[in-house]
Amino acid sequence: MKIKKLILLFSILLMVKSYAQESSAVPFLSLQQSPFLQGAGATGVAVITDDPLGFYYNPAILGVTAKTNHISTLFLTKKTEWIGIPDFNTNSYGLNIGYNLEGKLPISLGFGFIHNEINYNYYGNNENSFSCFSLGAGFNYPVIFSLGFSVKKFSSILTSYPIANLQTFFNSL
Repeated sequence: MKIKKLILLFSILLMVKSYAQESSAVPFLSLQQSPFLQGAGATGVAVITDDPLGFYYNPAILGVTAKTNHISTLFLTKKTEWIGIPDFNTNSYGLNIGYNLEGKLPISLGFGFIHNEINYNYYGNNENSFSCFSLGAGFNYPVIFSLGFSVKKFSSILTSYPIANLQTFFNSL
């Protein structure tokens, strides 16, 4: 009984220090990465899908989808316009691997990787990119319980103009 109370207390303390990604200074961090889920109204937290980019907002999905052993990838073939704006384009690719240990343990493990590049052409030559590494685990007895975490590395250059030349740049507009 003490172990159950300790696990409950630890879970509550863990949730208190968790912060969701609400918004960002650079808008590509708030985009749904999956084209399928973007077309479904930017859903993705509760929709369980084998889409290789579908775990961006909820890495715990990797633990659920890993119940079926799989490897899936998705590559966008060229830079695509972002939200129909001609000078904004993006390119994403990802990988999703799942393995079920059901024969030995009632656990399934999933790993996912996403890389995204976005370019704002009319602000000069700049590249913004991120890489997301995620791990998810699912416990399949007697109910399905899953958890996951992501590590994201960002690189953002908002403009290629040196700081001293920004005033000249804005005066030319």
